[in-house]
Amino acid sequence: ALRGVGGDRELLGEVIDVFVEECPRLTAELAEAIDRGDIATAHRVAHTIKGSLSTLGASEASSLAQRLETQARS
Repeated sequence: ALRGVGGDRELLGEVIDVFVEECPRLTAELAEAIDRGDIATAHRVAHTIKGSLSTLGASEASSLAQRLETQARS
């Protein structure tokens, strides 16, 4: 994760703070989109979550979000 922000610890802290703040909203939005059958929104939110997790170096979680994104696309 530190490498992903060019070694800037302060920036990494900010990225983590934003993720922690936004993650509950994003996961709720994803669940609601899936419940409604709103594939476009599910795809967009899964993509956003995937990118955030990738930035944080959470490769396994990012892969799971990628699977959701792929499923929504197909």
